[in-house]
Amino acid sequence: MSQASHLRSGDPTKDLENRQLLILNALIDKLEDEISARLSELAQFKIGRLNFYFAYQKLGQPETDAKEFARFIEKSRIKEKRDRYISHKDLPEKWKEHRFLSIPYPTLLRGIAHALMLMKKVDAIFLGPRAKYLWREMRKKRYEPLYPASASYLLLPYLRLSKEDRIKILKEEAAQGKQI
Repeated sequence: MSQASHLRSGDPTKDLENRQLLILNALIDKLEDEISARLSELAQFKIGRLNFYFAYQKLGQPETDAKEFARFIEKSRIKEKRDRYISHKDLPEKWKEHRFLSIPYPTLLRGIAHALMLMKKVDAIFLGPRAKYLWREMRKKRYEPLYPASASYLLLPYLRLSKEDRIKILKEEAAQGKQI
């Protein structure tokens, strides 16, 4: 988005002739659609699918956070965009009936932040006190090109933490009354 804003000239005809800007705009639209689709899928209430509702069901926790996330996705029209314009393209018969739904960038950012907070809550429930240390360690490794982010976050529970962090985790677990 930053590169696209630098390439914009202010003149729409010049902008339409700039091939690099057109490619960047197409990429921005594609990524926004992908983010909308993923957030919408995370907000679904289906068992056996990758969503927060199912995670809370498996952990035996009340799904109030998942319901709040789903309400946000519904209220911000992200689900509507996915259902109409991304997954099940709704095409009217006449050109004049075509509609376009644009989700503001700050709304998408709030959705991503909300999803990350829920991911961290689920990890805190499942992994306990070590979750916050693992997330911190994963954040340090996010730009290493050894393996893709999707694989690295699957390996999150198996990261080797420093001795100092492991001692802190043991103390926190002992304070919570857990068997060490």
